[in-house]
Amino acid sequence: MKFSFFKPKPPHSRNKVLFVDADGAALSVMACAFAKAAAPKVEVTAAGLHPMALRPETVKILAEKNLTGLAGVLSVSELLNTGFDTVITIGAAAATHCPNFGPAVDRLHWGVDDPVEKGGSEEEVQGAYRKTRDDLEKRVKVFFGQMK
Repeated sequence: MKFSFFKPKPPHSRNKVLFVDADGAALSVMACAFAKAAAPKVEVTAAGLHPMALRPETVKILAEKNLTGLAGVLSVSELLNTGFDTVITIGAAAATHCPNFGPAVDRLHWGVDDPVEKGGSEEEVQGAYRKTRDDLEKRVKVFFGQMK
């Protein structure tokens, strides 16, 4: 007999989703931007464990997909007990250090390469950002049931 203690909510019942990464400068902002486009009726928020200013590379590569008007992120500690349906951690640090939002909140983790950690030429760094952006776009579409 199989027991399942995790019962994810169907896509239509996800009304409030939080994306969390280490610094809020790239990963959570990218995911949030795609989620707002994919599911405009869902309240989506980006947060960082230790928020920093939005990276210019993030703004640039999202603009390539016509995603503009990005806002800074909040600290995840400001958002505890705010009624999220789902919390998605992105990147290893977020998975390890994100606080618990309670038993009624679905918690998922997306293991995505963080372009912030990529060194090299400007072209190589931008390539890493684009690869991560495209990965997050696909994950968001699948999450919200728009892509099989």
